[in-house]
Amino acid sequence: MSSSDDFFVAEGPAAIGFRAENTKDIAPVFDFGVKAVGRTIGVFGQAGDTPAAPAGLFAGVLGTALDQPGVIGWSRENDGVQGASFAGNAVTAVSFHGVGVRAVSGNLAMRGSGQEAGILTESESGGFGLVGRSGQFGPGHMGPVTGGSGVLGTSALNPGVAGSSGAHIGVYGQSGQAGPPAPPNRPIAGVFGSSANQPGVIGTSTNNVGVFGQTANPASFAGAFAGSVLIDGNLTASGTKAAAVPFPDGTRRLLYCMESPELWFEDFGVAKLKNGRATVKLDGDYAKVIKSAGYHVFLTPEGDCRGLYVRSRRSASFEVRELQGGRSNVAFSYRVVGRRKDIKAHKRFAKIDLRPPKPPRAVGGRQQAPSPAIRTLLDTLKQRGPTIDPARTRQRAKPRP
Repeated sequence: MSSSDDFFVAEGPAAIGFRAENTKDIAPVFDFGVKAVGRTIGVFGQAGDTPAAPAGLFAGVLGTALDQPGVIGWSRENDGVQGASFAGNAVTAVSFHGVGVRAVSGNLAMRGSGQEAGILTESESGGFGLVGRSGQFGPGHMGPVTGGSGVLGTSALNPGVAGSSGAHIGVYGQSGQAGPPAPPNRPIAGVFGSSANQPGVIGTSTNNVGVFGQTANPASFAGAFAGSVLIDGNLTASGTKAAAVPFPDGTRRLLYCMESPELWFEDFGVAKLKNGRATVKLDGDYAKVIKSAGYHVFLTPEGDCRGLYVRSRRSASFEVRELQGGRSNVAFSYRVVGRRKDIKAHKRFAKIDLRPPKPPRAVGGRQQAPSPAIRTLLDTLKQRGPTIDPARTRQRAKPRP
């Protein structure tokens, strides 16, 4: 077979159609095992009976298979698969019924960057290191998001998805149209969630904290809200609860809440005696939210009299009279304090532990096992072991940058 021709055809039945490797236990001598340049596809690889490549597809390497991985790349010291492109996608993975890209990080994975990673993506031009989109069938890669997750990250003992940035947002998430921009004094964050018509950030937990915020600086805040806050549950604070009230000098001053070991609702009003007697009706809405029995009434006369007392309390009104049978017509103010009707069980001075509950122990603690095809390949590579004897190496392989 000559070194050059119009084309070459390997008809078999050998196991490998074309081989470019050394026959001795020495380091490789070729810079490229295979170099192929084509107008649309440089190298086309097919395993078994698979559908034809999609029309209009351009790729340096195209690998297709019906029930197996389209491309498998493995290396002991460098990248298993490396893609570079000046104007298009460096690597494009399309799967109709499975995972577009499956990357396994373990004792056989790439460690050139000083960290283990199934997929390591970087961007130096201000773009995204990794963009994930989804079609109709689940987590995918290309196409508008219609039915699945753009990026799915899972881990048994480590973060499923980790985002880090030296000078900007670590992780940015958007649902639909973007919501209002961040405040000018807080333009960036570790995690930024935005949406015009949906919640920007949602955190849920069955046995622990849904959203946890912490600060190590007493002068800063563990959480800040620029707008109204809705709490469907109890509000507990180990410190004070205060209102920031604007002052005439333009500053804001703190006014603190009064605390009580029980749950009360208050109401205030003004009434007037007539011949030493007065019947005061409770506000109808106020009477609906307090327990009718056992509410308290505090009276303050606003004129000279012998004194006032509450003669009777009913569910909708209470009666006030002047002491010693007095018959004056002075006005008075009153303060009514009643227990909340919606609280059924309450304990005075109840103990509380402000530490977050400890998360349950991980069951098993093992990562998801690779697919049978990947497992078979890894087992085969382990059985082969190293094929290079350093003592007999004539030329060391140069690691790629």
